[in-house]
Amino acid sequence: MNLKNNQRLDKDEGIELDFFKERLVPEELLPDLGIEMAHRDGDWIMCHCPDFGGNHKNDDSNPSFGFNTKTLMYNCFVCGGGNLFRLVEEMENVDREEAEKWLLAHSDLEPAEDNKFQEQIEAILTQHEESEVDPEYPKDALFPFNKTHPYLTERGITSEVISNYQIGFDEEHLGITIPHFFQGKLKGWQTRHLVEADGKYWCPKCELDPKYAKKIPKYKNTPGFPKQNTVFGYDQAMAYCRAANISWILVVESPFTALYLASKGIHNVVATFGSFNAEQGSLLWPFEKVYFWPDNDAAGRENAGRAFKFLWKYVELYLVPPVPGDKSDAADLGTLKEIDDSIQKAIPSALYSPRSTI
Repeated sequence: MNLKNNQRLDKDEGIELDFFKERLVPEELLPDLGIEMAHRDGDWIMCHCPDFGGNHKNDDSNPSFGFNTKTLMYNCFVCGGGNLFRLVEEMENVDREEAEKWLLAHSDLEPAEDNKFQEQIEAILTQHEESEVDPEYPKDALFPFNKTHPYLTERGITSEVISNYQIGFDEEHLGITIPHFFQGKLKGWQTRHLVEADGKYWCPKCELDPKYAKKIPKYKNTPGFPKQNTVFGYDQAMAYCRAANISWILVVESPFTALYLASKGIHNVVATFGSFNAEQGSLLWPFEKVYFWPDNDAAGRENAGRAFKFLWKYVELYLVPPVPGDKSDAADLGTLKEIDDSIQKAIPSALYSPRSTI
C-alpha cells in the first residue's frame, strides 16, 4: 500500500510513534476508536473506512481502509493515509497532546523489570500531568427529551432509569446521549448514533443525513472522555449499595447493558465502556464481592482474564458465565429470573485462571 499525505508523520514533537509499537493491541484499539474491522491481511487489518474526510459517497461496503500493525500507519485507497496519532486526532476530535494521552491510556504500561524503561514511562506521564484538567461542562450541555425514546423502549430500558441516569437525545446528530457522572462531576457523555428505517431505529452503517458527508460511528465520546480510569454508573451503584447495605457489585462491559439491568431492578451495576484495566479495578476494591459478567466474544474473554489479573488479590471475585450466543450479553436475557439464575452460576476466581476458555 502507498501512503498519501504522510509527510512528517513518523516523528512529530512529543512521544515518538515507535514508543507504541510494542505496547498496543490494534485489534482492541481500532474498535475503541469506532472503526469496524473486516479481516486480516498479513500485517494489515482491513477495515471499513471511518471516512473522516467525507470522500465515500456510498459508504465503504468493500473495506478499503488498512491499518498496519507493524508501522502503526493507516491508508485508505480513497482518503489517503497517515499515522496512528493522526487517526486518534480525527476519530476522537482531539489535538496531538490529547491523542498521546488517549494512546497512553490504551497502552500496556504495567511496571517493567527494566528501571530505565519504568523511568521513561513516569517521565511521559509527568510531562502531561500539569495540563490534564477535567472538562468543565455547563448544566445545559446535555440533550434531554420529554418522552422516552423508542429505541430505549426497544432495549428494555425504563423511564425511571432514563430519568435517574439523565439519558437524553441529541436531535442534531440523531443519537442517544449517555451522560457519564463520576464522583459527582459530569465527565462527558457518550452518544449512541441512530438511523431510522421502516419505523425502527438502528445503529448507523451509512450516512444518517445528506448534510453529514462522513460515516457516523456507532458510538462517539466527548473529547477527553475518561473511559480508561472510570466506570459508568459508579455514583448510582455506590449510593444504592450504601442505602441497601450490600457489599457486592456486578460489572458488565456496555453502559446499555448496565441500564438494562438497572431497569430489571439490579442497581448495584457498573459498566467498563468495553475493555477492563487496573485503574478501573481499583475502584472496585471497597466491595467484598465483585461479579464480572463478560460479553460472549473474544474481547469478553480477554476482559475476564484482566479482571482476574487485577482483582483477585483484593476482592472475592466471581465470573458470571457469558450468555449463550455469539456476542451476547446480559441484556439478551428477557427476565429477572434468567438474570438471577445466571448470576447464581458465577464461578469463584479460585476455580478458574485468566487463560481459561469461558
